[in-house]
Amino acid sequence: MLNSASVVLRGAHVVAVVAVLFAAAADALADPASVARARRAYDDLRFGDVLDAVSAARREGGLSHQDEVELTRLEAYTYAIFEDEPHAVDAFQRLLALQPGFTPSPDVSPKIRAAFDRARRRRTAPVAIASPSRPLASAPSPRRPLLRSPWFWGGAAAIAVLAGGGLYLALGSAGERSSPGNLGTFELP
Repeated sequence: MLNSASVVLRGAHVVAVVAVLFAAAADALADPASVARARRAYDDLRFGDVLDAVSAARREGGLSHQDEVELTRLEAYTYAIFEDEPHAVDAFQRLLALQPGFTPSPDVSPKIRAAFDRARRRRTAPVAIASPSRPLASAPSPRRPLLRSPWFWGGAAAIAVLAGGGLYLALGSAGERSSPGNLGTFELP
């Protein structure tokens, strides 16, 4: 026969296991809001935020094929708008690899159309055996604001501790020493 404490303990274990399983399942699935955030930033013409949102969605992982296609399209369009041709062409080539029949809508910007046409021409051109003399630069990593960086706050905490310790030692060794346990006395002016 089980006493009430062991029943409660077993119940707590069951709840904990179920919570861990739900957390793992939720983590494995992509957050549809992350892809929607990138799309919304593009629709709101906040192109600087698009690349950050695309990177964040990819870091979260668990993207479906269609989500990856949409993120790559937004990335290619944004690089084309920024007139960053090497990155735009690279993104369009990745987009064509994901969805070979992709074509931009007829009402897209001429910048986007030109980058897409270059990517399509390079994709159909014969591949050279020699490597290019100047490889394509990697995509810029999204930079986190300084005050939101854990490295900043960790460094600030370390500096504060060292400064406080140095100040304590400097003030503690200056002047007359009092005996341990005695706060000492001083006269007021």
